[in-house]
Amino acid sequence: MAGADLAFGGFLFNPIDGYSYLAKMRQGWDGAWRFVLPFSAQPGSGAYIYLFYLFLGHIARQFSLSLPFTFHIARLASALFMIWSLDRFIQRALPGHVNYRAALLLVAFGSGMGWLGLVGGLFTSDLWVSETYPFLSAYNNPHFTLSLGLMVLLMTPIGLAGSQSEQIRSTQGWSAGWGFGAAALLLAELSPFGAAVVLLVCLGLATWDHFELKSSLLSNHWLRRAVWIGCGSLPISLYTWLAVRADPVLAAWNAQNLTLSPPWWDIALSLSPALPVAILGAWRAVSLNHQRARPAILWAVLALLLVYLPFGLQRRFLIGIYIPIALLAVSAFQVWQANSRMQRLTLMMLVILSLPSNLVVMLAAWQGIASKDDRIYLSVDEIHALQWIETNTASNALVLAGAESGLLIPGWTGRRVIYGHPFETVDAQTEKKLVEAFYSGEMSPQEAWEMLAERGIDIVYMGPREKSKSISRASPVMEHLELAYTNPTIDIYRVIHERTELSRNQANYP
Repeated sequence: MAGADLAFGGFLFNPIDGYSYLAKMRQGWDGAWRFVLPFSAQPGSGAYIYLFYLFLGHIARQFSLSLPFTFHIARLASALFMIWSLDRFIQRALPGHVNYRAALLLVAFGSGMGWLGLVGGLFTSDLWVSETYPFLSAYNNPHFTLSLGLMVLLMTPIGLAGSQSEQIRSTQGWSAGWGFGAAALLLAELSPFGAAVVLLVCLGLATWDHFELKSSLLSNHWLRRAVWIGCGSLPISLYTWLAVRADPVLAAWNAQNLTLSPPWWDIALSLSPALPVAILGAWRAVSLNHQRARPAILWAVLALLLVYLPFGLQRRFLIGIYIPIALLAVSAFQVWQANSRMQRLTLMMLVILSLPSNLVVMLAAWQGIASKDDRIYLSVDEIHALQWIETNTASNALVLAGAESGLLIPGWTGRRVIYGHPFETVDAQTEKKLVEAFYSGEMSPQEAWEMLAERGIDIVYMGPREKSKSISRASPVMEHLELAYTNPTIDIYRVIHERTELSRNQANYP
């Protein structure tokens, strides 16, 4: 759909985060294993975090693949792994006489009823908090889907029969233990909050079994699993926490990276119609002592409590919460005989009401495609300009660009920008105002020269997104820069710092 004059940027959903993933992959492409902030003028010393995306960048470079192509291949592979894990989890975690196909359909493709809120102008979390839902996760990025697949894999009861002796035998061996530890380590790298949820659920299951069976905790298979999961996940989670605190730049980034949970009514609407039915399903599972439903019950309850902890990243605990709720909702249909007409009709209605929010998200993408939205497409001139920056500037060059172009430059060129991302630019609001003041002409020429010199800016980017502002090639500021590249819609200037110092010291600078 791009035509001859445009190029698809690579993302239909949440391009702001999408381009941040490309920027991380670009660092891997350039050979790095230590992540530094790509959207900040001062990157800091960095840390060994975001290794998954750095790894994808290494893979792309090794096999001469484009970064967007590699990203989407990883997204597809992760989605397939998630579907396999969900199918396995559903078959082993649900009590008998349940429609497994309906459960998989609802879990994998369902969402909330936020589409009803659109009528009243509400924009609820089922339309944008993608890590909550398997479908939106698969539609968005690979690390959410891989995280969800690992979470359900680690919480899946062993053995279809669900007998305790069978599960003990399956989790006592070193090979099984190492498998849990390795999966937990990978999960902690992808989502420390997902790993925390899994660990708490396993500890909760161990406690539940202990008090019900009056057995020794040492022989509890869920406790054994929790120990392995803790050994795999806690060291990397602790390292991430300490590394971010140790680097002042990463610490400043983390301080502004707040992800607060939506209000309770938003979550209730975004998890309905499955949520009220899931409450019935959980009550029936407890009253009938369906042990295999316990992982889903504890997951749902713990997550709903954790998302309102007084904690700046509380929303992260919403990861995957739709999975146990949808699963428990299907289990509630045991009130009817298996395959009864009433069961099929009611399940069908539950599924139908759970699909429109995802359809709304896809429709929004289609509208963006049809209108050639500049958040989805780049112009051919922009592609050529980005390629020029990549091949004609130093690897540590600092670029001044508008907010929209600043989002593109790190992923496409590997160069840093003053401002480019609302969360991954340190002191983002101040930096954004600085960039806007420069391109709007609010700065005097003297102020502009001081900013270019003091910040050590190497390149000034003037594309169609910047030229829509007040400043132009005729501006006194631009006249004193060296035009290094031009095409029909974009000019790129080099900053000659000796010249900036001279201009700053002129007493009567115009």
